[in-house]
Amino acid sequence: MAYAALAPIACRGDDVVSTSVTWRQDGSVVSVVKVLCDKISLCSTGETAHYSTLYNICEQLSRGFINADFDKAFELVHRHLMLQPPPLTEDQSYAARIVRASLPVPPDLSETLYE
Repeated sequence: MAYAALAPIACRGDDVVSTSVTWRQDGSVVSVVKVLCDKISLCSTGETAHYSTLYNICEQLSRGFINADFDKAFELVHRHLMLQPPPLTEDQSYAARIVRASLPVPPDLSETLYE
């Protein structure tokens, strides 16, 4: 999500804005999902500040809730996405439509966990 939040910021030629992010740190997955849903919903405005807040909450959650190296995970995701083959040319076959609709296999981020 943090990686995806950077795309609209970069498209606007802006930088990530440092924002204060608070969430109910009770260790509950429900509170994490709630804060993420709220931040994603705010991104519908298209404002850099809202995308920055989503980026910042993702960074904070990965460091504090998941106990992971955010920078290393971000680098692995970027490297993985850059190594993906270019999209297939437009094809009307059923197999090509399935490939276009399928999500790519995510990289293994287990090496970024501190525990």
